[in-house]
Amino acid sequence: MFGPGAVYDFFKAFRELLASANQTILIVDPYLDEQIFDAYIGSVAQNVAVRRLAGNRATSLRPALAKFIDQSRMSIEVRVSDAIHDRVLFLDNRSCWVLGQSIKDAAKTKPTYLIPLDHDTAKLKKAVYQGIWDTARAG
Repeated sequence: MFGPGAVYDFFKAFRELLASANQTILIVDPYLDEQIFDAYIGSVAQNVAVRRLAGNRATSLRPALAKFIDQSRMSIEVRVSDAIHDRVLFLDNRSCWVLGQSIKDAAKTKPTYLIPLDHDTAKLKKAVYQGIWDTARAG
C-alpha cells in the first residue's frame, strides 16, 4: 500500500519487481506514457522480453519506444487494445501483481496498491490477458 505522495516508494518497489524478472514481463496499463522507459524498463535485464499491453494512447509512445529499443537493444513489443482497463504486471509466468492506479500516476495524490495475486487467480488472469494480447493490434 502506498499513501498519497509516496511516489518514490512506489517507484522503488515497482522497479525492483521489474528487475527481478529473468525471462518475460507483461505490463498491462492503458495509460502509460514514455516515463515507463526512463523510470522503469531501464532496470530490466537486457535479455528479458518485455511486452506492454496498452490503450489507444500508446501510439504516442512510438518515437520513445523506437529510440529506447535502438539504444538498449532490448526486446520490447507493444500492442494496443480497447479491451483493457486494469493495471496488471506478469513476471516470468511465476507471479501476477495488480495495481490500483496507472503506473504513471501511482501514489501522486491518491493512495494506491501493488498486490500479488494467488497462483490460481493469477493463472486465470493470465489466460484472459493472453487472449486480449493475441487479438490486440501492434502499437
